[in-house]
Amino acid sequence: MDGFLICSSATSNATPDSPVIFTVIGTVVPGHKPSKCAGAPWNGRNICLEVMTGGQFPDEEGDLTELDACVPVECVSVFASVESKTGQATKTIVITHAVPPGAHRRVKGSDLALNQPLVLAGQRILSSHLLPLLSAGIETMSVVARPRVGIWSTGNEFVSDASNARTDINGPYLTALCRNFDADPVFLGYLDDTKEDLAREIKNTAETGNFDILVTTGAVSAGKFDFVRPALISCGADIVFHGVDIRPGHPMLFAYLPSNRSADAIAFFGLPGNPGASAACFRFLLVPFLRQMQLRDPERPVLAQATRQGKECRDQEIYRGSAIFSSRKLNDCFLLGHLTSTSDGRNVVEVCTEVSSAKLKPFISANCWVHVYPSCSLLDGEMAECYPLTPVS
Repeated sequence: MDGFLICSSATSNATPDSPVIFTVIGTVVPGHKPSKCAGAPWNGRNICLEVMTGGQFPDEEGDLTELDACVPVECVSVFASVESKTGQATKTIVITHAVPPGAHRRVKGSDLALNQPLVLAGQRILSSHLLPLLSAGIETMSVVARPRVGIWSTGNEFVSDASNARTDINGPYLTALCRNFDADPVFLGYLDDTKEDLAREIKNTAETGNFDILVTTGAVSAGKFDFVRPALISCGADIVFHGVDIRPGHPMLFAYLPSNRSADAIAFFGLPGNPGASAACFRFLLVPFLRQMQLRDPERPVLAQATRQGKECRDQEIYRGSAIFSSRKLNDCFLLGHLTSTSDGRNVVEVCTEVSSAKLKPFISANCWVHVYPSCSLLDGEMAECYPLTPVS
């Protein structure tokens, strides 16, 4: 505090009728150690040092170590005088109350203890973390760079003439999602549905070494023009898997691409072309991969009481305990939902039962995905696992 460093025991009997007078013998400036002014008058214990906020208490052996408390300037009366004989200016303060030991004194370790973790491995560094980090003298630290992600949309419909062209949905959406999940994305444009074009663009981009992850949407199923897998094989890619037991998103493909510029292989995600399937595969396959690259722990779901979407459904108790949705055998299913908290602190999720990888209307009101395990039914009123569509800060 802006005020004065004093010996607290000298104020134990201070009252308005019996005040204690201290003589100021020096000034403590932040960044400098306390010192006594040469030639300053000495009145035994009744001496003090004027201090500015952030100034240091005396910490070495000597007379000044008795100054163990700070009294704010607004809590004292300050008087200045000049001795007639010497012409020396003297400043004194008057204290009319007892000041406890350690008043307005911040002791080392009282806020941030020795060996106390400030930021954990894998934790995202926020601007608010700079306050404790810098106060502890930590000016640099090792961090994980944002994964660099290159994204293509595939399909003749995006590269045809204007009369037959279609609007790309997946490219802009996935690019925005990558930023939400702390990746550094670049939308690389559109790839024609030919094996040669796909192979050339994928190979040339991988060899630049500019990306940690490459992503395509579409052309991974079993259609006549689905050439992503053959193109990857011609590039020397290691196909880890092609097809997963989830709905939506079954035709998902994952591979590793060799790179002449990097010691590490480049991860390749071939996402489905249907927007809902592409969104689900990104959220539950690509996001966990990003978290692992960022040294983060696996994500934990939010538990919420499931109910059918729509007021007319929620108001009818006849639905309680009935199945909202039943998953197919061996398939993990992901439904869209709207997660809220009630006034009594309960999490409730309204589950959209309109399941289709091509329907985008549910995304208007949805803010989470709801996980239904293989061969299981999600019952009205039971607890469900929810994952936010985008990270919650």
